Amino acid sequence: MTSQPPSGDIMGLLAEGAALHRAGRLDEAGARYARVLELRPGNADALHLAGVIALQRGDAARAAELIGRAVAANPGFADAQANLGNALRALGRPEAAVQAYDRAMALQPAHFSALAHRAATRRDLGDFAGAAKDAEAALAFDRDGVLPPGQPAADRARICDWTRRKADIAAVRSSIEAGRMPPSALVVLALIDDPALQRRMGALLAPPSLPSPLFPAGETGAIIRLGVFSGECGDTAVWRLAVEAIERIDPARFELVCFGWGPPREGPMRSRIEASFARFHEVGGLDDGAVAALARSEGIDIALDMAGYTRWARPGIFAARAAPVQVNWLAYPASMGAPWTDYIVADEAVVPRGSDEFFTEAVVRLPGCFQPNDRQRTMADAPMSRAEAGLPHDGFVFACFNQPYKISPELFEIWMQLLGALPGSVLWLIDALPQASANLRSAARAAGIAADRLVFAPPLPLDQHLARHRLADLALDTAGYNGHTTTSDALWAGLPVVTLAGRSFAARVAASLLEGCGLGELVAETPDSYASTALGLARSARRLDAAKAKLADSRQSAAPFDTPGHVRALQDALAEMHRRRCAGLPPQGI
Repeated sequence: MTSQPPSGDIMGLLAEGAALHRAGRLDEAGARYARVLELRPGNADALHLAGVIALQRGDAARAAELIGRAVAANPGFADAQANLGNALRALGRPEAAVQAYDRAMALQPAHFSALAHRAATRRDLGDFAGAAKDAEAALAFDRDGVLPPGQPAADRARICDWTRRKADIAAVRSSIEAGRMPPSALVVLALIDDPALQRRMGALLAPPSLPSPLFPAGETGAIIRLGVFSGECGDTAVWRLAVEAIERIDPARFELVCFGWGPPREGPMRSRIEASFARFHEVGGLDDGAVAALARSEGIDIALDMAGYTRWARPGIFAARAAPVQVNWLAYPASMGAPWTDYIVADEAVVPRGSDEFFTEAVVRLPGCFQPNDRQRTMADAPMSRAEAGLPHDGFVFACFNQPYKISPELFEIWMQLLGALPGSVLWLIDALPQASANLRSAARAAGIAADRLVFAPPLPLDQHLARHRLADLALDTAGYNGHTTTSDALWAGLPVVTLAGRSFAARVAASLLEGCGLGELVAETPDSYASTALGLARSARRLDAAKAKLADSRQSAAPFDTPGHVRALQDALAEMHRRRCAGLPPQGI
């Protein structure tokens, strides 16, 4: 009979391992846990902690196997159940992860980690109502203040749950003003049209600057090495804008290198993106410092950040200084609030003169429009009929294909007033989240409008999506956070858009696009003028046809779609950034 090692030895090894683990000495901690498992192969504590190390190292499969064995050995181990959920989530199994968190909560109802991670996993699944409830509960147990206080507000905004709107906005604002970490930056842009607060939010999200590396002296006349950094290299909204501009960059002036990460996005767009670069680095497996070091080894002169604080953000790359000049370009329409982002690309409409104080970056104002477009986007030749889209044959069709979180109750009230003033009219929205669609139907009924006058459009391939714009009569933009790619899509498809210009960059993009197309009369400055402009167009076929004709005439030559002209202006701005750097001059507005 084999004798068991003394329990004191096991406990001592576990204690040593835990101390080393807390100190970040993972190899030494792992060695202690491995020794425990040699002595007691089924020890739940050692299996669990070894699995946590595997998860920290990015080996989710190994983590799930080890922690799963810990749970089998001790089903009442709440921490192990919670970390099993984390491993399953990392493996892309969110439903199974929620079940593991449920088991942890059944064992320990106040389990903070299980609550917080279950909220995040429910977001992955599109269950923002459940996520908001979990986030509220987790905040009550957040002794260390690691969660954004405004997270439940952001979750509710995602699904147009306006039951606590004023309190939600106040909570987000007060948390940012108090220096607490904000929730989703894009949702905050939609909730609060305040460029000063948005700059403050950027500063809170920005990782600290690392010691700046020494860069070799630049040469003004040499080819400029331009690095593009993106977590969405595929058929995504931002690349639908950027791809032709990147393809048109002059190889005699610039050498292009891409650094991509994020989920696999195979397809024709990915092929176009990769083909437009001299070199394409897939850097999803590298940490931020390693990506920055790779960029420096490539001799990148200017880094274009196409992630900002969006879902696939990696600001740590730029905090580590990937290049001597770093630029916020196209993806994030607000200040990064960071000393390591030198420039932001804008125009006179999105950042009017006198607004530079709201940006830590030097503002580059391109002539015409800051936003490029891919003119190779095609529309399906045989679009669906109105009947096939669930639209009335004769009724006036207002459309808004912006994401639900951009819709405010104040603007929705105007939309309902428009429907009330035009019998038989409908509002055509994107069916992005079932919970959002259900809440919007309820809001329509509360406003005295039949729920079936809201028609929800399912996602479609881009050519079909563009083509179905022809079925609508007029697009209604969201305020606070406009449609960006969405507005370009509508204008490209020939559909006029009415917008309400706000104060911040994100709230003025549609104004830039419309003014660039010669349709400045569709830019409203007040909610009343927004409503009257939309209603006037809906009641006057002559005015609406004139707007459509103007759009059709300017479609190829208008600033938002003059991609060759845009690229020339962008190249000149990039060359000036490089010239200033080579001359030892600080960033300056261009």
